[in-house]
Amino acid sequence: GLALGTAPALAALGLLLRGLATTRLAALGGVAALAAGLFTAGSGLRLGDWLPEIGSPAAAAARASIGADGVQRLTVWATDRGFRPGVAVATAGRPVEIVFRTSGDRGCTRAVAVDGRDVVLPVTGARTVRLPARPEGRLRYACGMGMYVGFIEFERPLTSTSSR
Repeated sequence: GLALGTAPALAALGLLLRGLATTRLAALGGVAALAAGLFTAGSGLRLGDWLPEIGSPAAAAARASIGADGVQRLTVWATDRGFRPGVAVATAGRPVEIVFRTSGDRGCTRAVAVDGRDVVLPVTGARTVRLPARPEGRLRYACGMGMYVGFIEFERPLTSTSSR
């Protein structure tokens, strides 16, 4: 529908600019359009977790704190622009509690699909989701519409070994 609706206007604009544009300007416009398209497609694929993140997202991610009871705790803010932090790091092999916090959130991030469960968050407040110990790997959670995603990277526990 979008393609059929915009094609006549884009064709008319192309015909109008055809006489005005030089070959260098047209080539520059083509390169810019191609770059914008590749960036948009790559962003969508990363958002859907089909492409890896550029750089190391886990290095800049929030790290879970471990309570006296041995349970890891993460706080994730559900906002109208997604989840903050977008990536968090926890230790594999330990249970984790994710505290989803909201402040006047009336968007789709009020519903979160995490670990096969649908969780409805309050407009303002917090809801805790407890997960059992998980193996190494990545846990993906998403808003109710699937537009916004967040990740928890479960890393191997650090072990202290002495080589004396």
